[in-house]
Amino acid sequence: MIILPLIVFFQTWNLLQAWRKGQVERAFLEATLLWGANLVFLGEGLGLFSLLTSDAVALSWAFEICALELVRVRRRARWSLGAAIVSELKGKAAQLSDSVCLVCCAGIAIVLCGTLAMALLAPIMNWDSLTYHLPRVQHWIQNRNLSHYPTNITRQLFMPPWPALAVLNLQLLDAGSDRFVNLIQWAAFAGALSVVAQIIQELGGDHRSQWFGRCFVATIPVVLMESSTTQTDVICAYWVCALAYFALHLRRGVYAAESVYFGLALGLGLCTKGTFYFLGLFFGLIGIRGIFKALPLRSALLFVGLMAALVLGINGLHWKRNWEAWGSIQGPRWAYDAMLVRNPSPVSIALNGLKNFTLQVYIPNDSIRRWVVQSVARLHEQLGVVLHEPKLIRPYQGFDLPRYPLNENYAPNPLHLAASFVAFWMALRRRGRREGELRVFTLSLVGGLILLWGCIRWLPGNSRYAAPALVLMGVPVSLYLRPMLVRNAVPGIVLVFSAFAPLFFNSGYALGLDERRIFGEAVEKISASSECVDIGLYLNENSPEYWLWSEIKERNLHFRIHGSSPMERVCAIIAHKPHRPIGHSDPLMTSLNPIWTRNGVSLYL
Repeated sequence: MIILPLIVFFQTWNLLQAWRKGQVERAFLEATLLWGANLVFLGEGLGLFSLLTSDAVALSWAFEICALELVRVRRRARWSLGAAIVSELKGKAAQLSDSVCLVCCAGIAIVLCGTLAMALLAPIMNWDSLTYHLPRVQHWIQNRNLSHYPTNITRQLFMPPWPALAVLNLQLLDAGSDRFVNLIQWAAFAGALSVVAQIIQELGGDHRSQWFGRCFVATIPVVLMESSTTQTDVICAYWVCALAYFALHLRRGVYAAESVYFGLALGLGLCTKGTFYFLGLFFGLIGIRGIFKALPLRSALLFVGLMAALVLGINGLHWKRNWEAWGSIQGPRWAYDAMLVRNPSPVSIALNGLKNFTLQVYIPNDSIRRWVVQSVARLHEQLGVVLHEPKLIRPYQGFDLPRYPLNENYAPNPLHLAASFVAFWMALRRRGRREGELRVFTLSLVGGLILLWGCIRWLPGNSRYAAPALVLMGVPVSLYLRPMLVRNAVPGIVLVFSAFAPLFFNSGYALGLDERRIFGEAVEKISASSECVDIGLYLNENSPEYWLWSEIKERNLHFRIHGSSPMERVCAIIAHKPHRPIGHSDPLMTSLNPIWTRNGVSLYL
């Protein structure tokens, strides 16, 4: 049944490319936006009636397949997608007679195949995925809806839900298996290569520039390494690319279709990750300004209202749940207080941006790294700002540079950032009407990145938040640096791939395997010692809850998991390094003593 969503996607793609008269890549982008919005509407709609089950989801996708086939027959559209793709590939193959394009294509193929293998074969090891990305999906499946539920890990509730909804569909249609969930980010990675090339083409780049732009994106370390995980930054990057593409179109002229896809990209980005607010801000303003510039006020307000309706339709129910729980559509105040700089000033924002910038620079030498940290500290002191000021740095963190940055949370991107700064410098210097659109694009992109770095409190894992901006930087880098790249392209590309291509073999990092085995022992003890079905959890915000669900599924046990542990509803409690004593939230639990404890995991019966 897992193929059903893919059939819907290819049907949509086929209809759109027939309407676009063979514009395969443009139709692919539009199909992903429609499919992504459909995923939200399907999940939210079934969840309203507590029908998030395998059968209901499969029937919904099957109904959509029938409906789209009926549309195709009524429009007398042929199944011409295969022929169109073959024709597009022949055109791309003809470009490979150029040695630059050939080297780029070979390197991209190596990276895509390597990361695909990692996505299919590597176990889920990312800590964010284990604590809240994947456990929230298991609760939704168990509860058959998307409503908030009691839990000690509140990030499972208020975080934007689109990536988790994609995982939900995969797991419901694949008998609960998680073997394909890494493919969501990988597909976004592959799709971003196409969208970046389309933007380059829109801005006047030739096929050599397009291939180099794809090559630039395919070798960004943090993107490359995260593409085979269940994180969300690469998905966010894809929606930012889509928003930028349609913002450019709206800047040139307003059409109903572009407005719809612009609204969908905006809504899906907001439904994916909070960093989209910063990185998509200026592209959103470009698109809206283009509408008001091209249309009379009444018509412009109508188009903007349409886009707002799409954004609200995609995010409205999730925002409503957050509002009812915390009085804010973004979730609890402490969550975004912990993320954003408090009481910002121009100096504090600049210093915070500097610290976030240093995460992109890999310094293997300890002496040089200490010198950089000390230099940043002296600058803070001269400006009267405390280096470890809690308003600028996440709690329990001290400013330092990661020593072992080769995983998706800490991967630096020094070469790509250097090329991006050269492109930015050239954008400031170039003049002429022909360069105007590219300059606006570059300044909007850099402005979003500076805003993000300045407003997000420093944390060693902040490197990945820049991934969407670095992906789009492939556009100005390939266009502004084209003369230099033409002369030195082949050796330069070989150097880049030799430096970064092996990184995909280091996707993920092995943390918590001992804790998984310990959770498995706790599950064994519950199943062996009683007929207990309802299990309560008493966890902290960083507990790898997904290990518990994995161990239960592996043993084919039928427990009902409660995210918190009220005494009247459960017959067993599993605690994992709780921040507070076990009886803090329920006085009846103060008399309990664990029957088994190991390495921070305790079992109460």
